[in-house]
Amino acid sequence: MNTEKTVQNIFLNSHSCFKWIRHLFVLILVIALICGSSSGLAQTSLPSGVFIVQAGDLTCTLASATMMIRSRAYLSGASYSAITESSVEPVGWGSNGLNGQFTYSWGNNKVVVNQVVLGSWYYDTPGSIALETVKSLLDQHPEGIVLYAYAGHKDWYHSHAVLLTDYEGDTLYCADPLNATRMTLGSSRIGTLFSGQANALNNIFSYWYVSSYSIDGDTEQPKITNARISDISSSGYTVTCKVSDNKGVQRVEFPTWTEQNGQDDLANPWPVGSLSNGVATFRVNVSDHNNERDCKYITHIYAFDNAGNKTCVEVTATVPGLSGSEMQNKPTRTLPDGDYLIVPTANKSFFLDIYGTDKPAKSGTKVTLWALDKNNISINDIWTISYSNGFYTIKQKGTKMCLDVEEDNGSKLRAGTKIQVWES
Repeated sequence: MNTEKTVQNIFLNSHSCFKWIRHLFVLILVIALICGSSSGLAQTSLPSGVFIVQAGDLTCTLASATMMIRSRAYLSGASYSAITESSVEPVGWGSNGLNGQFTYSWGNNKVVVNQVVLGSWYYDTPGSIALETVKSLLDQHPEGIVLYAYAGHKDWYHSHAVLLTDYEGDTLYCADPLNATRMTLGSSRIGTLFSGQANALNNIFSYWYVSSYSIDGDTEQPKITNARISDISSSGYTVTCKVSDNKGVQRVEFPTWTEQNGQDDLANPWPVGSLSNGVATFRVNVSDHNNERDCKYITHIYAFDNAGNKTCVEVTATVPGLSGSEMQNKPTRTLPDGDYLIVPTANKSFFLDIYGTDKPAKSGTKVTLWALDKNNISINDIWTISYSNGFYTIKQKGTKMCLDVEEDNGSKLRAGTKIQVWES
């Protein structure tokens, strides 16, 4: 027997066994690291756009709950832009702050939020929550949980809420509604108020979480085509467009303003147009925009679907000033019937004005010339002119008050006779 070879084989087999044990150890270590990561690392995948700044001094819980719902929408593949603090407030906010249970709906989507109370209102004391419990909750709720630290009802300004988003090891992370930024819990306002993460968790009155949800993961934006302007006049214009969506258009809004004085004439809330057979229509009236004329109007068309997705198209129009055909000394000339502002050809910086603001004006109200401001003309001073049998009738628009010459006890007309309006 070749002893040397046998020994060598034994050595080689032992070496192979050692390599196998070493590889097994590495495999076990890798498995341990992978399994361990589920309890030691739960990083957020939320974009910064999900986070918002609280609107009021005492609405930290409402803002945090809004971020939680936005987070749930994002993770479910739905649009979250329409979910705001003001939209959650009607169902989520009550006389005692954030409601203990509420359902927020938008389009075909629904999120149910519940509260777990750890402290005592009766004894006015906070409760506490273990770090491992918080980490377990975050594993179950990747959209986060709202954590409310409480210092007693006599010290509201030393109480605060944040949206806990994730953790790394034993370090908790949150989105603080004071600045809409992801940070460690220890560096948030809660951490500052209670001297770090550990003590903050010993002063938690309650937390809110998403108990159930039904969200349509539709992220496709509506489509707007064939947007156009029609029927432009000194009174306004009409906007029409075709709208479509893979799951249905909910509404179409038409925020409008002029280039004069910025957006001082922008309506709030934005006006909603009519929607029929995929065509949206809206009439822009200058009376809703400070009667501004001879200027550019800007209309944004926003189409929304049931999931909160939206798209926008801009159209513009120049609204003309109030004017009509000038009468000319031609016997064949006929002024078209219509509404007119009457100005003297000698000086077009003045116009024929009915004294006062009554509509209809009272019989006998005098008519004079007044300085013309095309951007601020009262509708009371618009005249409706109609032609019949060689004569024009001039009336205050929308009334029976006619342009009239004043008679003095039946005397003949003379130079200087006053002009007035009188009921026809």
